[in-house]
Amino acid sequence: MVNSIRVPLDIPINGTPVRLTEIRLPREFGIPFVLVRYSFDGKPQGKPFRLDVQKGVFLDHPEDLSLDAKLQEAIPKILRLLSSAVVNSIEG
Repeated sequence: MVNSIRVPLDIPINGTPVRLTEIRLPREFGIPFVLVRYSFDGKPQGKPFRLDVQKGVFLDHPEDLSLDAKLQEAIPKILRLLSSAVVNSIEG
């Protein structure tokens, strides 16, 4: 049994070399955190950003504050895609 649901993404973060590439949702739906994987200049990065889906905030922040603000702007789109993936997983 797979221990997480994978949701492919292709969300560029405007004005940066960052692209969000995947959400990983633990099968334990009681856990309010997901992992958001990303690439930098087309290279996948090893450490994903943790997203608290209840609060709608990233728990990890890049050192670049302008990038951090742009990541925060992407949260509503991430949560919409995540919601659809959870519904599809339950129905399917």
